[in-house]
Amino acid sequence: MPDGTVVIADEPHLLARPSTRFWAQFLDELAACVIFIVPLAIVNNLGVPLPERVLMLPVVGAVLYFLLQDGLPNGQSLGKILMRIQAIDERTGKPCGFGQSVLRNAFLFLGLIDVLFMLSGRRQRLGDRVAHTLVVHTLVATTRSA
Repeated sequence: MPDGTVVIADEPHLLARPSTRFWAQFLDELAACVIFIVPLAIVNNLGVPLPERVLMLPVVGAVLYFLLQDGLPNGQSLGKILMRIQAIDERTGKPCGFGQSVLRNAFLFLGLIDVLFMLSGRRQRLGDRVAHTLVVHTLVATTRSA
């Protein structure tokens, strides 16, 4: 079995590399800015007065996206879809649910402390360890028939 492969429920899963996870997270942050922050900035630059409650909506939306992103179908945020990786339950191999997503992503706010844990053999951030999740490639290697 190739290095970086784990077996869960008799199925092999190739762990995502830290660089792949970085780019997926970068794409998610970019998407959150475009979806939540840019429209607010445009409206603000037009000089339209907005109540404070309205000004907080994009921030709340971005935080909710980051907390819930891996509970989306197949355990994939937008960035994970584009990078062909997904968050799965390390015990069952099933896609990450919303509860696990909130738990694992709440630790992103610890920054480097959370990410340093990814240097372990199973490439799990602190949030992954607490939520019992792994990030794996969605593409399964196939063998060619001769």
